[in-house]
Amino acid sequence: LSIEAEASPVKYSVNWGDGQTETGNLDAKQQKKIDHIWQLEGDYQVNVEIVEGGGQKKTFVFPIKILK
Repeated sequence: LSIEAEASPVKYSVNWGDGQTETGNLDAKQQKKIDHIWQLEGDYQVNVEIVEGGGQKKTFVFPIKILK
């Protein structure tokens, strides 16, 4: 997963769908790549929430299937 702050700083929160979460902050023009390993196979829903410096909130949902 790659998160990029464009013109303003952002706060991000990732819920990996397996009980694990990750949060952080990025300054303007920064990019961060985040990795995650699911321990069990199955269907998961990854939720990503981005809050921009002006307070605008964006939410993205990605359904995924993990096979072992």
